[in-house]
Amino acid sequence: MQPVPMRRLVTMCLFAVVLAGCGASTLTPTAPSPAPLATVSSPFSPGSLVGPNTVGGMITEMTPQGPRPVAGVSVSAWVELGRSGYSYMWANGARATDPNGRYQLANLPDGASVTLQVWKEGYIQQCAAPTFKAGGDTLIDLRVVSKALVSADPASVPPPAAGYRNISGVVYENSSDGRRPLAGAFVDFEPFEDFPAALTLTDPQGRYLLCGIPEGTRAELGASVNINRIAYVTVAPFQTTGVDIEIPGAR
Repeated sequence: MQPVPMRRLVTMCLFAVVLAGCGASTLTPTAPSPAPLATVSSPFSPGSLVGPNTVGGMITEMTPQGPRPVAGVSVSAWVELGRSGYSYMWANGARATDPNGRYQLANLPDGASVTLQVWKEGYIQQCAAPTFKAGGDTLIDLRVVSKALVSADPASVPPPAAGYRNISGVVYENSSDGRRPLAGAFVDFEPFEDFPAALTLTDPQGRYLLCGIPEGTRAELGASVNINRIAYVTVAPFQTTGVDIEIPGAR
């Protein structure tokens, strides 16, 4: 897939079903399958970006019996090199967890800032992974949440680590009956344009919760129900609650 230098077009494709690529006719909301993009002006080519460093770990989901490894979770990352960056999947091909829920991404360049991204049908990555500097072998365990169990209750996610925060609010739609909470909308955190590092769904009251968000910088959130109903909001540093988002009503 060639890089697309239009935030809105790419984001619309991510929020729609993109099983057949951007422009697919199916518009039922689903978790985004991240597009393997490099930066628009990238001088790179797949296979040319290699390094001696790795990141790996285990991906689990929480069950009444405790954490359970999840196999078949797709894993990619945004690899930032300063003035340019690229998608790990674009450069190295697809990666996924093994039957024991373990993953590994190799070939990371020295000193690159790496932000992980995971996805699987029926699951979401509600908490963003911490960005890290590539150097040696890094261990990062991650958690996915079943769509059926996702919650806006802060007690449903781990407490924020030092330097990170949860962000919560309500997604509304403007309708002929006025503003009302919107259930089942996707809300994501995009530390880089068109790169959702955390994703959740609104509950029946329109509430959402994202976690693992850096607290000392602005956070860009997007919300959508389909490619025609998208909204964005910039969250101030250290703000954690009351981040409401208004989506245009159905036409």
